[in-house]
Amino acid sequence: MIFINLFPKDEIFYNLFEKQAEKLIEAAKLLDEILKNPQNLEELSLKMKKLEVEADSLGHNVVDHL
Repeated sequence: MIFINLFPKDEIFYNLFEKQAEKLIEAAKLLDEILKNPQNLEELSLKMKKLEVEADSLGHNVVDHL
């Protein structure tokens, strides 16, 4: 019988997932700020875009380590 290990053995995955979770929390807080202060939309949307790029980079790192 073949068993598939669903958990990565390389600890780098856990570090990358943790960093992605941190970016998600940052993005959620920023979205809350955007909704509360729409007059700052342009400035805050630039911050959100930066977070998106950082999170995408982390996601690409996960795929690269597979």
